[in-house]
Amino acid sequence: MALSLEYEEKISNEELMTQHLSDIKLEIEIIKVKAWQRNDQELLEHIEKIDNSLAGMMGAKLDLAEKYHRYELTA
Repeated sequence: MALSLEYEEKISNEELMTQHLSDIKLEIEIIKVKAWQRNDQELLEHIEKIDNSLAGMMGAKLDLAEKYHRYELTA
């Protein structure tokens, strides 16, 4: 199966985006633990909002990836 250079570049960008989102998610989890240990409820509320937005971004990215691969992938 031969893929076009354009498709290979998109895969690279997708992988890069996934890595960045994963890195942010890990950092948020570290901050959550530290805030929880300090019992900082206000900070935890802000972190939860960020975490929910990130989860939405990850879900949207997965939806786009599924749509892209379903309709744009050619052999």
